Amino acid sequence: MNRIGVGRMVATTFAVAMVAGGSALLAADAAGAAEPNPVVQDCDNVGQVKPAMLILACADRGLVLQNVVWKNWGDGHATGSGTLIANTCVPNCAAGNYTRSTVTVELGAVTGSDHHFSEVTITYPDGTSDTRILPARQN
Repeated sequence: MNRIGVGRMVATTFAVAMVAGGSALLAADAAGAAEPNPVVQDCDNVGQVKPAMLILACADRGLVLQNVVWKNWGDGHATGSGTLIANTCVPNCAAGNYTRSTVTVELGAVTGSDHHFSEVTITYPDGTSDTRILPARQN
């Protein structure tokens, strides 16, 4: 074999080795890549991780979770407990009569490229629960 033939064979072998090695590295990176931590969006569509406060009614802030302590965050759901403050709207919403309840909170239904929670389930002391779509600011 002449020098040109040997050179081509060495170059081809090197190229095949580089592609195979690069593919193996890419596969290893993909297998080891962890899902990003899910976030919960605030009323300004800013992703938050383990926020102490969640506003569930962005228009008038008539439904707010405060003092939230998270027990679990990740793997597609989050659980915690806190105080739900709700405007009763009695005799009207402008009167600003509020109730407070200690509740448990579960976030779920991760969606979007930013991996945000889109549902919240609130469980009250009497065992009843309420599932809501989490608000997102409309532009």
